[in-house]
Amino acid sequence: MILKCFAGPVAQLRRDGRPSKYRKLTTAVAPLHAQNRSRFPPAPGTHEPFGRTHMKNYAKAIIGLSAVGALNALYLTILFLRTKWQEHVSSVCDISATTSCTSVITNPHALFLGVPVCSIALIVYPVLIALGIAALRRQKTRDVFYATSILSAMGLMLNVVYVYNEVVYIRAICPLCVGCTVLITLVLLASIKGYQRSAE
Repeated sequence: MILKCFAGPVAQLRRDGRPSKYRKLTTAVAPLHAQNRSRFPPAPGTHEPFGRTHMKNYAKAIIGLSAVGALNALYLTILFLRTKWQEHVSSVCDISATTSCTSVITNPHALFLGVPVCSIALIVYPVLIALGIAALRRQKTRDVFYATSILSAMGLMLNVVYVYNEVVYIRAICPLCVGCTVLITLVLLASIKGYQRSAE
């Protein structure tokens, strides 16, 4: 008689692997657990999701590349101002008549609405750094990476026009300006990858 009383529950355990009441409880608690995970960030030192780690890496790449680009733009802006104050100015990238930063940045074709493009980059890159820091601190980063992608795409288009003017009209190449184009391209790629990861 005792064996018959326990035969039913034992058979159910063998079929399901756990009691039905336990399965109902875990089914009810699972959504709450997922909600708490999305609301509260993981504690320091705990393991983060694989996608979140990748997004942080892309944000760090944006910060690092933008920092280098800001220093590059600062150097070119100082060089441009020196040409206004002094007659003869030379730069480390003044290699020849066709490879010269000074010859390019002082040419009228290197200006955008009367402002040197390097000075515009000196504004854009700090904004990109701020967006990268925001992507590191926020849990939901899709909007941040989207804004970074738009801003870096606009910067890349401006740089492409700038390099085109160098080749066609100025007939000289600014190595640091080309480097700035490479940097903004890498920032755009990192922003797009971060946006794709945040959408997963």
